[in-house]
Amino acid sequence: DIPELARNVEKTKGNLVALIAEKEKYISPEQATELIAEANAVIEGLSDFDAAKIESQVQEWSKLQTAVSDYIERGTKVQESANTVREQYTYMIKQRNKTRKVIDKIVLFGSAKEEEKLDDD
Repeated sequence: DIPELARNVEKTKGNLVALIAEKEKYISPEQATELIAEANAVIEGLSDFDAAKIESQVQEWSKLQTAVSDYIERGTKVQESANTVREQYTYMIKQRNKTRKVIDKIVLFGSAKEEEKLDDD
């Protein structure tokens, strides 16, 4: 978990600063120069480190991932709807054409029946 790691780094940095402040308790005079320089380099490297900012960025990233996921899900639903509409459109066109054919047959044969009646008279 990135926010937890960031808080841990910040806490560890604080512990290091506290140790340096009380260096006489923990560091022998022979080691002091080298260890203090190393500790200061680490602290300086973390000078711009901000756990709260990292947590905020992680939350924004999470929101973005959720938004992208929702967008993809909605896009999938829109695509499914578009496919359904296309299928319905094709079906309706076919049905309209079949209906027109039946109507044309009825009209044509209906006319033929009337002509047959006329011929019989």
